[in-house]
Amino acid sequence: MLEVLKEEKTIAQIASENSIHPNQIYKWKNRHWKILPIYSMMIAKAKKLKASHAKALNELYAEIGN
Repeated sequence: MLEVLKEEKTIAQIASENSIHPNQIYKWKNRHWKILPIYSMMIAKAKKLKASHAKALNELYAEIGN
């Protein structure tokens, strides 16, 4: 699927190399673009939570003197 998103080869080339019908690749690509915003939101939320956790951890270490 990454090959398709890179767009360095045509769908026909990728399909032929992987013994997949080109229509299936188009379906996967369309599905990917529909759910991409969901993944982006999840990644952003995870980064925010990680930063929040790191801040809280640093505050706790400061309280105990480490």
